[in-house]
Amino acid sequence: MRFFYNTNPMPSFVLLATDRPSFSFNFWLLVIAESLSWLAFNFISINLVILPALAGLAAFFVFKKPHLALYLSLAELLGGGLGHSFEYGWLNSRLVIFTVIVVAFVIKYLPHFKSLKILQDKKVLYLWLAFILAIFMSVLVAWSRHHSWLNIFLDANAYLYLLYWPIWYQFYSPQRFTAIKNIFLASVVVISLKTLLFFNLFVQQYANLELYSLYQWIRDLRTGQITPMSGGWQRVFMPSQIYALLAWFFIFMASFKKPWSGKIFLLLGLTGSALLISLSRSFWLAGISLLFILLSIALVKKQYSKIAKGLLGLSSLILSFILVEIFFNLPVWKSYDIFSQRSISTAEPAANSRLELWPVMWQAIQESPYLGQGFGHELTYRSSDPRIKSVSNPQGWQTTFAFEWGWLDIWLKGGLLLGACFIAWFLVIFKRAQRLWPIDFFKASAAMSTVFLLALVHIFSPFLNHPLGLGPLMIFISILSNHEETS
Repeated sequence: MRFFYNTNPMPSFVLLATDRPSFSFNFWLLVIAESLSWLAFNFISINLVILPALAGLAAFFVFKKPHLALYLSLAELLGGGLGHSFEYGWLNSRLVIFTVIVVAFVIKYLPHFKSLKILQDKKVLYLWLAFILAIFMSVLVAWSRHHSWLNIFLDANAYLYLLYWPIWYQFYSPQRFTAIKNIFLASVVVISLKTLLFFNLFVQQYANLELYSLYQWIRDLRTGQITPMSGGWQRVFMPSQIYALLAWFFIFMASFKKPWSGKIFLLLGLTGSALLISLSRSFWLAGISLLFILLSIALVKKQYSKIAKGLLGLSSLILSFILVEIFFNLPVWKSYDIFSQRSISTAEPAANSRLELWPVMWQAIQESPYLGQGFGHELTYRSSDPRIKSVSNPQGWQTTFAFEWGWLDIWLKGGLLLGACFIAWFLVIFKRAQRLWPIDFFKASAAMSTVFLLALVHIFSPFLNHPLGLGPLMIFISILSNHEETS
């Protein structure tokens, strides 16, 4: 499976020196990072060593090895969940790496401002500036409506991640693509294995393990949620599992052009098992929709060989079910009936809460459809979520500025301009991917599937207003645009 693995047999330290870190190097580096995160969570003083070390590395890379700064920021995003792998007080690993890279970039390139690559790509430059304008206007609207400054910051701060856009554009070059693929794949494998491991640990309830401390590590660092359900099932959901969904389709679509192998089948089965355990209907709906579209296009165009390969890829879900079954039932047998715990009925509290929120958001949008209500705008609605209902709140009233309906959230707070910026971003990626399609099918198909999946998942679960969703779009606009420059 050469399109994913760097098969160079040289030792990892040599690969790092030649700027081509292998899959195995990245994989073990991420495993070490996870282990250190666990230690730092239990021994807080370790963070006082790790956070300054990350800051020093980030600064050094920007000035001496800019592409390594790109790798570091991508590895943190892909493997770091919501960015709290290491934290001390209000400082966390994502904030430290981001701040140092941005500041160092400004210091390094401010005297050579005209040499920035993004200035040569007017369409991308204007798109980025339009985003900055839309965000600034939403802050002004929020200020004019006297929203809490704390709420404004907490709501809008994720968009600061867009400052990475010109930096990644500057640091990326086509020869870095293989290394980025290796980082991405290693991160996805670690996420999938971590999902399976925690699923097994909490399903089996090993007597000699202190599971509550593991649960605290996952919960308090906001890596994910572990939720007990009926029948002994444990839902293990991590926001970073969105990358398992992207990876499944990258591998699936790449297999149309590459010969099938056991590694492809295993990776599809592994990432598929993480998606099953996540019990995320947003992920499932997006994946099923894209599969339907792909197979329908192949059928209309009578591309029967692709249909056959697609069905072979779908058969990997059997392996996913087997993996989930094994991790559910070993070493102590539980049940065959492992998926009866997750209903898709709208009567379920989570789904019902979304339905109850919808008319409240729509009414607020209608009050200011063009400019929006600004960041930090709070709404009050009644939720069926058992985490909100309590003895003191039997009706389940909830007041918040964080909403599940992602696209409505963008329209509500940023108005038409912010929504138009995202649509324009999608169109630019699609157009450039379409031009690249005959030359590099893998890059083009990966970019298109990313846009589709993120746009659809964002309907029900907000990702595009967070680094987890903004990151893939920024790196793909860099990949597609830099490819055009060299072709």
